[in-house]
Amino acid sequence: MPKGVFPRSLEHCRNISIALRGRKLTIQTRQKLSIIASARKLSEEQKTNIGDALRGEKHWHWKGGVTGVIYSLRKTREYRHWRDAVLKRDGYRCRKCGSTKRRLDTHHIFPFTEYPELRFVVGNGITLCVRCHKKYGTEVCQITFSEV
Repeated sequence: MPKGVFPRSLEHCRNISIALRGRKLTIQTRQKLSIIASARKLSEEQKTNIGDALRGEKHWHWKGGVTGVIYSLRKTREYRHWRDAVLKRDGYRCRKCGSTKRRLDTHHIFPFTEYPELRFVVGNGITLCVRCHKKYGTEVCQITFSEV
């Protein structure tokens, strides 16, 4: 094989990729790679540039801005704090059946979309397991605000 830099065909690159696929690295090699990776420090500006480079229309999964406002709101830090506060207040158990074993959902007593002023009010939330949420989700809305 010739020494130095030389152009590689796409087929040659695929063959190398296939040959190296599944190869286990030795502990020493992994340690060397770890040292190299940890030596790379990115500035805040570089991190911002990387983030901006793959945001919105520039991202390969972009579908024309179809994500709704409500979905975006549910991904905010404020929503996560509200959810954690409701779960903590209810002792991490379903308010309907008392289960702690199933996955727990937080349910808005007054609907999220219809009462924007109550979206992040802890008193407007109730903890339900997935089964009870499916079964009683709309019925729970009948609970008065003061009962929670």
